[in-house]
Amino acid sequence: MGLFFDEKDEFRGRVEEMIKTVKADAGYPLGAVAFDASENQPALQAADLLAYEARRYLTEVVKGSPPKPVRKQWQQLRNARTLSGNPRIWTDYWDEETLEFADAWMKTPNAPEPSG
Repeated sequence: MGLFFDEKDEFRGRVEEMIKTVKADAGYPLGAVAFDASENQPALQAADLLAYEARRYLTEVVKGSPPKPVRKQWQQLRNARTLSGNPRIWTDYWDEETLEFADAWMKTPNAPEPSG
């Protein structure tokens, strides 16, 4: 899996160090890491929008805040469907136990699909 990041000098060094750590310690298959200005990469602009809207939504879920009105942009992203009708975007909050399970599952060769 290759990774593509917005070119931000103040974060580049930290990103490169984190990638080295993940490659060395976690054993996840990571490919090339590339950087470019988001102005040159519409995909990065779309990823920024998705990340912003997801963070905003999930922060409210985690805090247990009273629900705010759903922003039009977030609703449009959540309503997007593939040609077969499946959602293009899933948003869930994973607690520590769920993250540990997912980590172990991803490290297990030929693991069956998780149920429910």
